[in-house]
Amino acid sequence: MIREAVERLLSAREAAIRDLASGVAGGVRTAAALADAADACVAPVLAAAGGRELGWSIWAVGSTGRRELSIGSDLDYVLAWRGREPAARVAAASELARALWDAHVPASIAAWDVADVASLAEKDDTILATLLDRRRVAGDPSFGPDPDPRPAAGVRARVARFATFLAAQDRERRLDPGLDLFAAEPDLKAGMGGLRDLASISWLARAARWPGAAPRSQAAARRLAAAVRFAETRSSAAASAREVILGARHLVGLVIGPRRDRLTREALARIEEAGKASAALPRRLEVARIEVAVQRAALLGPLLEPRSRPEPALGAGSTRSGTLAHPPDPAALAADATALLSFVAAAARRGLHPGPEVAAAARECRHSVRPSPSAGQALLDLLGSPGTPTAVGWLVESGILADLLPAFRRLVGLVPGDEVHAFTVGRHSTLVASALADLLDGFAVPRGCAPAVASGAAMRTVLLLSALLHDLGKSKGPPHEETGAAEAAEAARRLGLAQEDAARVGDLCRLHMLLPRASVTRDCDDPSVIRSLAAEVGSVDRADALLLLAIADQRSLGSGASIAFRETLLVRAWRNVRDAIAGGVGPGTAERDVAVRRAGIADAAEAAGLPPAVVDIARDLPPRYLASFDDAEAADHLALVAESLVRSPAVRFRPAGDDGTYEAAYAGRDDLGLLARISGALFLMGLSILEARIFSLPGGAVLDLFRVSDPGRRTLPTGEARSAAAARLAADAADPDVGVRARKRLAARRALVADVDNTASDRYTAIRVGGPDAPGLLWRVADALYRQGLDVGGAIVTTVAGEARDTFFVEWGAGGGKLSDPEAIRRVLRAISGA
Repeated sequence: MIREAVERLLSAREAAIRDLASGVAGGVRTAAALADAADACVAPVLAAAGGRELGWSIWAVGSTGRRELSIGSDLDYVLAWRGREPAARVAAASELARALWDAHVPASIAAWDVADVASLAEKDDTILATLLDRRRVAGDPSFGPDPDPRPAAGVRARVARFATFLAAQDRERRLDPGLDLFAAEPDLKAGMGGLRDLASISWLARAARWPGAAPRSQAAARRLAAAVRFAETRSSAAASAREVILGARHLVGLVIGPRRDRLTREALARIEEAGKASAALPRRLEVARIEVAVQRAALLGPLLEPRSRPEPALGAGSTRSGTLAHPPDPAALAADATALLSFVAAAARRGLHPGPEVAAAARECRHSVRPSPSAGQALLDLLGSPGTPTAVGWLVESGILADLLPAFRRLVGLVPGDEVHAFTVGRHSTLVASALADLLDGFAVPRGCAPAVASGAAMRTVLLLSALLHDLGKSKGPPHEETGAAEAAEAARRLGLAQEDAARVGDLCRLHMLLPRASVTRDCDDPSVIRSLAAEVGSVDRADALLLLAIADQRSLGSGASIAFRETLLVRAWRNVRDAIAGGVGPGTAERDVAVRRAGIADAAEAAGLPPAVVDIARDLPPRYLASFDDAEAADHLALVAESLVRSPAVRFRPAGDDGTYEAAYAGRDDLGLLARISGALFLMGLSILEARIFSLPGGAVLDLFRVSDPGRRTLPTGEARSAAAARLAADAADPDVGVRARKRLAARRALVADVDNTASDRYTAIRVGGPDAPGLLWRVADALYRQGLDVGGAIVTTVAGEARDTFFVEWGAGGGKLSDPEAIRRVLRAISGA
């Protein structure tokens, strides 16, 4: 009988999957069909095992109990009994579970004595949640205990403990509602707003109705009661969210494979290619997850709320609890967009977030939120005041920002087409606005950027609105700067911004990638390049605004060495362009700063007793080097160069920070192919190169600095190991056969994309290379350049979100000049792409 039951289950599952693939069934219907098939397998087997014996029941629990099964989901059942254990049914349950596992259907059938169930539910929050989801499948219809806590006097403490358990789960899952909701590749089950949170809405709503469950605080009790009513009125919205989330999870399982819960970019592309879903799926999914998160937060918030106290600065009757701000009448506040924005701004200025009941009320009243002159002015005032990061984050989570700024709605749920952006375009844009506001408020300002901050403060609203709209063109296609600029200007004008300021918003959106691209792909110390960039930027104020916007944009992509490195290059490009606009390319501020720094570093080197040859090098350090390092770092590097004059080369490894990375520094004599040999040696040592800064110094010296990681901590765990690694690197860098050994070690290669630019520098040809980062990638490119007879005069090597973004400044060996022959250029590009 068991074998036939399992075969029927497999057949029913295949039918449900066929219906899903053909479009006959959607998310909820497929989930229900899979649950029904499981019930039809389990119930007859266990019912027949013990004859007519009474006092037992079979419960479906977890996602099986909620009928939310997906392809590859576990089956979870409980065989419960009262009195004597039904041995035959327990044995049948065990045999059935083994048979299901043998058929690659994960299943669990627990056996519980109901005498223990109530005490288990009282002590264990996971079991309480399991019982809240229980659904009788077979057995005595009146059988089974009520999992509601008893006696009533202990209900309040039990519910509060259950709420604390759910909040602790969020911490364990490392969920941040302001970020995880907007992940470009969301987890449909465990992520914020996913199926797990959807289940907890019903748990919390049920627990809130238990007699005596309300919090002791009358204000919190009122908010909990309002949240229960809100969940009831939004039941259809929750049902729609369930359909969307379940449907997306089914499709991932269908096209990628069972037991997959993350909607990756690859999965989304394959789903669209298969015609199983439209391009609107990410937007529908983000809206659904926000709905789930808002309902859950509204129910959970009052149960976790600390004691409230009056906050008259937010208005009569307003209170605060912890970092939450509570108005006396959330519904009335949410119905008036202008008043709502004023409350949000006032709360943000005090470092507070509106309570979850405000987001719930705003979601309920969104039909009444429309763009208007007063609401537009209130939004502009909010952007121009302190506390912008807190306020903007809340506005996007509640959906209000998209209502007041209709152009922004197209960015909601828009998945960027690259791996660099971790969040959807809408959330990325608000993160840029938040990072920009921090800069304008004086937080984490890069060295030398104070003039830009002072200039940007005078146009704070224009800058922040540009940050929100800078990627508007991504909803239309490349080049997104051009396609979105005019619309961004029009959106700013409709919001109430003056015509001149609205035009500035459009200009900043059009030019926001100018400095970031130039700083890593062009020689921004070359006078001709500086003149070209200065002509495009046009004014000092615009240069300052573009710098701040670019820094905020880069900081919202991720963190780490590459971002910091790119920031130094960006600041250098801005300084040169700003000086060119102010006084023309020549001995301006940036050039004078270079001369002063060179003289100071040289004097320090001489005072430290370094050889005259090293002092001469210090007097002519490349501007790109000076932009990357401070005087103390320069003194340290010059000491290494001095060591290389005695023992060439001088090599060292040392920790680069608290992130587990290391700096590999190489100083010695330059020669053709050196970069290829060094990068090949690092690859053979099992080190991953995250970043490289390559400097040709006066007198034929070279200083190459690499930031590397040591996967598995096999190569550089101790000081002794680092000394041995330095000796090995020095030896391998002198070995002409290191490339042969590296080629044998190289695994499967992924394609690289390269292009050539002869306008990026007067002396060098810039070769830009991009592709997925992989062990040995830098060696592959450097070796290809060496084999083509090219000398690398400088390089900018960075890795961002797993993508290599490298620029090599090259010339023919022995000062032979740029690449100009078309056939030679094609040969070099073929060599790189096939490396």
